[in-house]
Amino acid sequence: MFSTVLLFREALYGALVIALACSVLGVYVVLRRIVFVGAALAQISSAGIALALWLAGLGVMVGGAAGPTIVSLLLTLVAVLFFASGTRGRIPPDATIGITYSVAAAVGILLIAKAAIGEAHDIFLSGNILGITRRNTLVLLAVTVPVLVLHTVFYKELLFVSFDRETARTLGFNIRGWDLLLYLTLGVVI
Repeated sequence: MFSTVLLFREALYGALVIALACSVLGVYVVLRRIVFVGAALAQISSAGIALALWLAGLGVMVGGAAGPTIVSLLLTLVAVLFFASGTRGRIPPDATIGITYSVAAAVGILLIAKAAIGEAHDIFLSGNILGITRRNTLVLLAVTVPVLVLHTVFYKELLFVSFDRETARTLGFNIRGWDLLLYLTLGVVI
């Protein structure tokens, strides 16, 4: 019974940290009308895990035990740079995000289907919050605290750029820079 209580306690702590970070970032996502970006970045992150598992099946180890996390973070940061660049011509941001989501989902499923690592299918396709450990919660805190500090320090600028991009551009705000900061913090939290 004692281990069950610890299991639930760690899951609760992890869920609270995630809820705090995602609720702060979610405000900007809704204001900018890019609500699908969180799902797209999460899907890209999952495709990064699938890529790491597939590479491990081929005998290519990337970053040791932390390989899936490293590959996932790198792919997510590449997607962040792509989303924040804003140089996609006449294609609306939501369409780009939706296409990226679909492609990442397909690539992730294809890679995990070819992975030779044990029960990777179950790990990849379903998550369990009860799997959060104390170490995971500490990693979540290590990521969340700097992100929340950044958003506290630059609250006015991020909010202004999110509410009225054209006025912010007219007043000399670096719109792409603020977009990049928002997307980077969102990608790191995911």
